[in-house]
Amino acid sequence: MSVRKFVYTFQAAYQGKGDMARLKADMEAMKSIDVYSGLQESFTKTSEQLAEAQQQVRKLRREMDTSDDPGLTRQYNKAANTANRLAEKIGSLKGKLDTARTGLKENGVAAADLAGEYNSLLCQFASVHLLQLW
Repeated sequence: MSVRKFVYTFQAAYQGKGDMARLKADMEAMKSIDVYSGLQESFTKTSEQLAEAQQQVRKLRREMDTSDDPGLTRQYNKAANTANRLAEKIGSLKGKLDTARTGLKENGVAAADLAGEYNSLLCQFASVHLLQLW
């Protein structure tokens, strides 16, 4: 089912101004969960990349201590720059995660149980839709 069809199906299940307001709030909560989950995934991936880059920097540093190869210096500088960029990205992602966490709280979503909150919203949608079918 496409996202648009999904939205229209649930919009059809909600009737009246109050229900439409509730639908909008629920959709915002689901969007907040998706954004937060995406940021968490990116943060985890970037953290892993940073750990690998830092390990590479340490390895190259040890090799530089035992060798006079100028190519190692270039490799070391490149690895160090990569690690610095990833560290900056981690800082940026932390700020975005904090902002997204605040958005979740504003939408009444518990960040500790995102999967449960998301499933709960889907169940609410489904129950409203099923009641309309009766």
